[in-house]
Amino acid sequence: INKMGNEESFQEIGSKANQQSPNSFINSSVINLTNATIIGQSQTDPENDYKKMNQLGQGTYGTVYEAKHRITDIVRAMKIVKKHTKRSKEEEKEILNEENILKTMDHPNIVKIFEFYSNDESYSIIMENCKGGSLFKEISLNGPFNEDYASYVMYQLFSAIRYYNGLHIIHRDLKPENILIANKNKSNNFPNIKICDFGMSKIVEKQVSQNSVVGSLYYVAPEVLNKNYNEKCDLWSCGVIMYFILSKRFPFTGTFNDEIIKKIKVGEFDTKAPPLDKLSSNGLDLLNKLLTLDVNKRITVQEALDHPWIKEHNSKELYNKIIDI
Repeated sequence: INKMGNEESFQEIGSKANQQSPNSFINSSVINLTNATIIGQSQTDPENDYKKMNQLGQGTYGTVYEAKHRITDIVRAMKIVKKHTKRSKEEEKEILNEENILKTMDHPNIVKIFEFYSNDESYSIIMENCKGGSLFKEISLNGPFNEDYASYVMYQLFSAIRYYNGLHIIHRDLKPENILIANKNKSNNFPNIKICDFGMSKIVEKQVSQNSVVGSLYYVAPEVLNKNYNEKCDLWSCGVIMYFILSKRFPFTGTFNDEIIKKIKVGEFDTKAPPLDKLSSNGLDLLNKLLTLDVNKRITVQEALDHPWIKEHNSKELYNKIIDI
């Protein structure tokens, strides 16, 4: 609403912004999305607007850097994907899929996209900068962690999954490498997390089975290997993540891929070796319900959020205190 009390359109706001800062987002457009998320799109070089700094990571298709906005000094993450003619149409579709998925979502535990650039040389996605690195790195360096820590992380994961399932989205590649630490809870030093890397994600009709094999082998659900799965495949991945947080090892391992696949399809895993031999009965119950072979019997995301293990560790209350501040 402007000073005269009249509402301004997003196009008018964007136009004024371009007039006030003509060197930023030339040829840009501002889009009003269904969830009221606004992102900028540009066909210019992102380095006109951002100074590229430290490399944060390397993915299948792109490289992620810290990048400082040249006018505001705000530091974001910039994912750069080079364009070249050797990529298949499916690979190109997967690259653009992340931007299309992320721009429809707005949740505190999902990384936010702010701007998208596409020029002759590359695609660039400007996203939140999560300075804590990946959950995988955190567990590898400092894990395993106790049940309070694990419950705090799992609550956030379940909350994000319930949100994007409501938008008919499945991630299909949930793993600690794709979970970033935004910051730490000051009272207990537990991580406040954000799911990233939605390149493998898909928007689906509810109750419609999928048949393409995607994801990382240690975390992939047995029904994905059988090419007949739905949104509950992400909950199996949550079971593997929970196991990894608590033990710093994977429930299904092997020297060769065929051996790992066979163990996943059998669905048996060890909870008798330390430290899982000390796992509480409620913790073991949730783990078993997440890693249930029969998809129809596997716990739902709402049931996971309501599970006694989440409640007894006060994970929701601890996390919501941070959100309210």
